[in-house]
Amino acid sequence: MLSKLLFSVSIAIENIRSNLMHTFLSVLGVIIGVAALVAILSLGDGLENFARDQISATTSLRSIIINPKTSVVTEGIRMPIENHPSFTLDDAEQLQQKFAKQAFVTINKQRSIQIASEEDSLRFPAILAGTTDLRLTGLKNDIRAGRFFNEADLESAAQKIILNNNFATKLSEPEESLIGKNLILENKSFEIVGVMQENGNDQITRGYVPFTSFFESGPDTRTAMVEIRSNRVENVSDLKKEAESWLDANFESGSEGFTVVTNNFRVEQAKRGVLVFKIVMGMITGIAVLVGGIGIMNVLLISVSERTKEIGIRKATGAKKRDILFQFLAESITVSLIGSFLGLLLGLLLVFSLFPIVQSLAEVPFHPAFSFDTLIIITVIAILIGIIFGTYPAWKAAKLQPIDAIRIE
Repeated sequence: MLSKLLFSVSIAIENIRSNLMHTFLSVLGVIIGVAALVAILSLGDGLENFARDQISATTSLRSIIINPKTSVVTEGIRMPIENHPSFTLDDAEQLQQKFAKQAFVTINKQRSIQIASEEDSLRFPAILAGTTDLRLTGLKNDIRAGRFFNEADLESAAQKIILNNNFATKLSEPEESLIGKNLILENKSFEIVGVMQENGNDQITRGYVPFTSFFESGPDTRTAMVEIRSNRVENVSDLKKEAESWLDANFESGSEGFTVVTNNFRVEQAKRGVLVFKIVMGMITGIAVLVGGIGIMNVLLISVSERTKEIGIRKATGAKKRDILFQFLAESITVSLIGSFLGLLLGLLLVFSLFPIVQSLAEVPFHPAFSFDTLIIITVIAILIGIIFGTYPAWKAAKLQPIDAIRIE
């Protein structure tokens, strides 16, 4: 079988060489169509990568928020749940060990509080949040002054506080001068160690303390929640399932006692949008590919007419119909593969050479990309074109009678 295939390919290449210009003009449609298809797929891959990068930068889309259910709605009435489940620092540490290579885990808790300066010269309400890692609070990772918490602060339950930008503004002092000063939080003195940028929350006055330093007072303290921040957006769905299994194994109420929330649907929306772009544009460029397939069929029909004596002699010496059919199908696929390969090179050349010019003019914030999937798609298309448009010429050659073929010549 392999020897037959190699023999057929060698004959196909020889025929291409003997009719080089005619073959080239006939497969030009395939070359142009495949080049356009490669350009569309490369742009689509680039758009998908860009969307993925933007989504990954939007940290909430990589987050899994787990909140204990503290109430239930029955017949339109919200009723509190007695003995509802709650998270501890040990729970967060267990989850961090479980997802050590896949995600960061933090535990957060917050409540309303009255803020007072050390001299008691001003007072205002704010939100006090206790956390194990500020990188996972949904804030932009920008420290405007001072520093973040460290492990020593968490282990020693240090009375340190980091202010968001709105909080620092209310203190009416330069941010650098706030570092080292103390705030009185309900008769507890907390040292300001940093000021942090919190985008999108300009109206919220919030301070962050180590989770071990967080203190509860009054009924407004919220139940601790756990946030799992995946390293990759693609892993969010799997991590959510694993987290729910962990809840089932470690809490009497199981995962039913918690709300597990993600924003992963936005990732799927982006994927579907790019997929629609690829399909629609691929269908448009597919017209050129079909035209190229007709050109290949034309080449093979001419080849059948020019090689009738060869076909007759092969049949007279014992070649069967399937041998002739296989011969011309192999030639059709070879011609299609060569045309598709040239189209692949042309498409990549055009995209990666011309796109920088477009990018400089339009300031497009993404780059085209070439993936292994594109190579597979082009190869499959080439084989399908060879089979679909080579079947009729191959069938026509196979049905020739030996004596009639020799007499025509």
